[in-house]
Amino acid sequence: HLPHSALAASMGNSASKREADEAKRKADAEALQREAEERARSDELDRYLIAEEAERTRLLNLRKTRESLGVVLQTHGRGYCQRRRYKREKAGFQRRWHIAKELLATEQSYVRSLELIVSQFVKPLQASLTTPHPIVTNQQLRTVFSQVESIAVVNKHFLDDLTSCMANWSVNSCIGAIFLRFVDLLKSYIPYVSNYTNSSDTLDSLQSSNPRFVAWLGITVALPECHDHDLPSLLIMPVQRIPRYAMLLTDMLKHTPKDHVDYPALVEATEKVRTVATVVNESKRDVDKFQDKLALAAKLTPSQDHVIMGQHIKLVRQGPLDVGGSPLVFVLLSTVLLKCKEKEKGTKWKVQTTYDISHLKVTDVADNNTSTTQFKHSFQIEYSGNKKERFIVSAPTDELKQQWLLDLYNASRSLCRSREGSPS
Repeated sequence: HLPHSALAASMGNSASKREADEAKRKADAEALQREAEERARSDELDRYLIAEEAERTRLLNLRKTRESLGVVLQTHGRGYCQRRRYKREKAGFQRRWHIAKELLATEQSYVRSLELIVSQFVKPLQASLTTPHPIVTNQQLRTVFSQVESIAVVNKHFLDDLTSCMANWSVNSCIGAIFLRFVDLLKSYIPYVSNYTNSSDTLDSLQSSNPRFVAWLGITVALPECHDHDLPSLLIMPVQRIPRYAMLLTDMLKHTPKDHVDYPALVEATEKVRTVATVVNESKRDVDKFQDKLALAAKLTPSQDHVIMGQHIKLVRQGPLDVGGSPLVFVLLSTVLLKCKEKEKGTKWKVQTTYDISHLKVTDVADNNTSTTQFKHSFQIEYSGNKKERFIVSAPTDELKQQWLLDLYNASRSLCRSREGSPS
């Protein structure tokens, strides 16, 4: 048996050893736990890095895909725009070609007609002037045909240049430049158009009073070269040609790109031809107004030629107005108002009274509420000239009434102003 002290020492050593072992186990467990935790953190970090790299790769691939798609779309867009522009330019070129073809074809026909007038009508009549018994007088010849020979020469040169251009037609061909070379010469049309009424009147007079001319004209028109064209239809062609040029040039300009070599010349040529066309149209309107006055003069009895046919007298308005239940016809000129009674339906008007419009006073009359139409759309005319007179007239409609009131007021005012400004 061990002594008590030895036993106690032995037990103390055992306890210390157990504690040491326990502490070692705890330390080993903690070390293992720390190692496990470190591995877990390392594994988590690896997983994060792998995921981050995968995301970076995905985004990079997506970016590359988008860039590639953008290049494709951009290329496709450029190609689409280029194709649209090509189609548009091709359509414009084709339209320019068709307009130029129409211009050439109509010009060829027009020049043939001009040359026909000169060769089959003007030249033979000029030759007859040297004979003892000419078909027409020199003055009649000049009045009927006016500037037609000069116009034929100008348009023949124009046609030659146009034909040369069309023979070598390309994308860069220029029509505007051709017109610019000839536009000033087109002013020779203005006196022709201004004279057209005199030409028609003289031709009508020859056909009604010159049997030799009528016989000669019938033979000439029957010639195969004339292709059944009568002289009046030929003589009106120059009147119609300039507006046709303006229309074709406007269409050509519309289908010409602004960067085209011909564009500036087309703009200038279109403006200049329009200016000539405006003057020609004004002359044509003057011709039409003169013809209207001639037609009016033929209707009136007794003759009012001294009132109507003055150079500065304008026909403003004519039409039916009711006076006290009697239908009458009124004619407003720039100087006088004629009150007429219809004798033959639409063909003859008997002039009852002539009023100097500078002595007229016109007053609107309001429509009343009666069932009769005698005072509907009415106005009062008061005349303060040699023979004082006052009466009420009724128009067919309120619109016509307002037009009559306005025209009477403006005509009276213009006449008074012109008389105030004229020298005494």
